[in-house]
Amino acid sequence: MNTLPELPIDRKLLDEVVIFYQENLGFGKRDFETLNFATRINQDLGVDGDDSNDLVPPFFQHFQVDITEYDCLRYFHPEGFGPFFHRRPKDKERRGSRAFTFGMLYQAALTKKWCQAVFESAQWRSERLYERTEELPVKGFVIRR
Repeated sequence: MNTLPELPIDRKLLDEVVIFYQENLGFGKRDFETLNFATRINQDLGVDGDDSNDLVPPFFQHFQVDITEYDCLRYFHPEGFGPFFHRRPKDKERRGSRAFTFGMLYQAALTKKWCQAVFESAQWRSERLYERTEELPVKGFVIRR
């Protein structure tokens, strides 16, 4: 199994990804205390439906990521549970069941390509991205030990 991202981490790019996320969706008050490359955006941070549309397409455009292999329904559920929810995709791979990690965003920004097979089979580093409040690229957050 491939461990991603490879070291050393591009701290400037990581900070750009964090700032982009903050500007488009925003982090919760305590998210930075546990944020790592293995953090699941769709499960741990609760991004789904329309929120994923507020983040992912602008992210890909901003970081000029080739999205040929990207399929949003692999990672995110559609918005709401309306009368047509029973018509969800029959393909189990397209039911929003795959993890969409913070590492995937970073790696896509780094390589400028969405590599579905590589990203989904990778073991994402689980070390915290920031240890001290002073390291954070966004203001208004505190990392407590």
